[in-house]
Amino acid sequence: MPTLDFKGKQFIYGHHLTVPVRTLKIDREKSLNTNLLSPPPPTYQIIT
Repeated sequence: MPTLDFKGKQFIYGHHLTVPVRTLKIDREKSLNTNLLSPPPPTYQIIT
């Protein structure tokens, strides 16, 4: 099977391990669309 080898491959391969993971926090005062912040209303299906 062919392999792809190039200079800096190990740096690129391990880069995702060095990037810090952060959770997104919603700031309602800075938000433009408040509809996206609230959960969607429940949908009901009427079976007849």
